[in-house]
Amino acid sequence: MKHLLSWLRILRWPNITLIFIFLYVFRYGFLLPQSMSLYLGDLNYILLAISLSLITAAGYIINDIQDQGIDALHPKKKVWIGTLVSEETAYNVYVALNILGVGIGFWIANEVNKPAFGIYFVLLASLSYLYATYIKGWYFFGNLLVALMVFLGVSSILLFDLLPLVPDYFKPKHAVAMSVLFDYAIFAFITTWIREIIKDLEDHPFDATFGLKSMPIWIGVKKTKMVLMVLMTILTIIVLQYIHSKLLFNGHYISTFYLYLTVVAPILWSILHLWKYNTSKEYHKMSTVYKFILLFGILSVAIVNYQVMHYVE
Repeated sequence: MKHLLSWLRILRWPNITLIFIFLYVFRYGFLLPQSMSLYLGDLNYILLAISLSLITAAGYIINDIQDQGIDALHPKKKVWIGTLVSEETAYNVYVALNILGVGIGFWIANEVNKPAFGIYFVLLASLSYLYATYIKGWYFFGNLLVALMVFLGVSSILLFDLLPLVPDYFKPKHAVAMSVLFDYAIFAFITTWIREIIKDLEDHPFDATFGLKSMPIWIGVKKTKMVLMVLMTILTIIVLQYIHSKLLFNGHYISTFYLYLTVVAPILWSILHLWKYNTSKEYHKMSTVYKFILLFGILSVAIVNYQVMHYVE
């Protein structure tokens, strides 16, 4: 039982669960309620989620293998690899998960008659390895790479469920759906980028010991907070523009209230507290807030869609 719990922690089961939540909400809370034609059947859609989850889990394993030394110094982190799980076993599981995840991905690519799309899964696995072994803690590139992988994950719905419909079954409402999903992918990208920089602030005393060049080490904490302030402001403007042009203007007050409460308010809270926070514990709290901002922001697609379809005011 203890061994199983160790693996669940290594694989970051809450984050893996989020992948299923995101994909479920987009398909069953947004696309299907509009009676929209989709290319993947339910089984293949589940396989898409499994493939993304396996590749993501593999990324967590290789990251933990590389971070054993740093994590050992961190008072809030437990080192599972090298203690309860041997490094050799962890590496073998990493390889197995990647092979299985990429293999399922190529199956899905063939199912949509786009074999070349299998490269998408190879790209995700490669980026995860590249991040863990070379780019993590390398100026701003590591943060940007993680945000890009989240963007690609959300975009998988566009790539495998909507794009293969072109041109035979593609309708104007599909173009609208693709635009909406792209907006949410951008939201996920910026939110993740902010969260990753905050996590660098949390870990920078320990990263410096190992000679990493994360943003707080590279340009200093003050300038890093200035970068965060710019990104948080951009995110606020994007969300407010969406609320006022798509929701409030059309009288969708429930959705407006939801986004103000779960997304706008927490972002404004983070802006107000950014310059006050200085400890790893405080940065960890802010990082957790942004995880919930991402979650509630993605869930909003179902809430907005329900209100639009049922004319709830």
